[in-house]
Amino acid sequence: MCCFESSRHAKPTGFSPIPLAHPKKSSPIFLKSQQLAVFQRKGENPPHGLHNPRPMMLSAILLATALPQKPEPKLELVDELLAIVNDNVLTRRDVHLAAADSFGGQPSPELINRAFTNLLSELLFREGFRMTGGDEAALDNYVSDELDRRAKELGSLAALNRHLALQGKTIEDEAKQIRAFALSLLYRQKEFGHAPSKGEGYKVKMYVSPAEMLAYYNEHLNDFQHEARVLARLITIRPTPEIPDTLAFLKKLRAEIAAGEKVFAIQARDFSSYKPTLGGSTGHFNPKTENRVGQKPIRDFLLQASTGELSEPIPLPSGWGALVLAESVEAEGVMPFSEAQLTIRDMLLKEQAEAIFRESINRLRQRCYLWGPRVDIALDSLVGETSRDPEEEL
Repeated sequence: MCCFESSRHAKPTGFSPIPLAHPKKSSPIFLKSQQLAVFQRKGENPPHGLHNPRPMMLSAILLATALPQKPEPKLELVDELLAIVNDNVLTRRDVHLAAADSFGGQPSPELINRAFTNLLSELLFREGFRMTGGDEAALDNYVSDELDRRAKELGSLAALNRHLALQGKTIEDEAKQIRAFALSLLYRQKEFGHAPSKGEGYKVKMYVSPAEMLAYYNEHLNDFQHEARVLARLITIRPTPEIPDTLAFLKKLRAEIAAGEKVFAIQARDFSSYKPTLGGSTGHFNPKTENRVGQKPIRDFLLQASTGELSEPIPLPSGWGALVLAESVEAEGVMPFSEAQLTIRDMLLKEQAEAIFRESINRLRQRCYLWGPRVDIALDSLVGETSRDPEEEL
């Protein structure tokens, strides 16, 4: 039986053979197959040169498949959606552009996470701006004016385009960032009471009264404990051809300072080798534990000096000499309220701002549609409810 007949009449064997194209009746392959079938039916061997055409067909098929084929197009991830806030979207590209713009170079995963959190909060504040009746038309004008200003600084709009392209950004990217920042800033101004909110006037007024500061001071006295410290000025002089005898020079200078004829800080600026630009000031330090002035005779004087005391000329090695003014000497104890007051005020104002910020974020979270696998983690970190897992990266 010919191979074609066997393939037509054989019973199924459980799988289908690879389909091959049938030759046309006018083709040489078809004619040879018919001649071969005659010899096979008679049980005779075909003459040399008459052979099974199927290998020729297979060769033709293999040759066709070996020809260069057009490659299939590759699918590449161009961007990735990270978060949705109402009708605003935040993509991976947005985050990486913001991170590079804020921190420069190739930002670390930690800085990229920070950029994601900042952008997410800006999207929330943008929605807050809309909810409080913000004038978006005026905001559009601001964005346009800001882009015009930057283009003029660089010479033209084309120059601005080239400048942004070097950062991997477009004009649209820049406009989006300017608008997002302005929206969040305007909303925060309303929340913190720096600008009126529609129909509500000023929502809050951040203020700390003197009574609140004093109460905090009395409740946290341990926080204002300090060790003994002094604030001094030094004039240190080495021998030179102009001043061969440093102690004689300092003795005369001391008399002029004590008489009020000269100012210690000015003389330190003009003559001292110790911090002349600071008028010889040591800053506050504890002479018992800090070796800020170097020479032991100077520290010994400061350990027993009282406020305003001016030393006698102090001889130092190699012919050097020193004159010391103890501007302030404080024993170990509690910082006076008058000195702690500004620190307390700033601390309490910061606490107020953080409380307003947390309340604002949580209120917007309730009013906005939010989506994103890391949205809750990022917003929780903003309001201090949890910390971001350092192993999780965007």
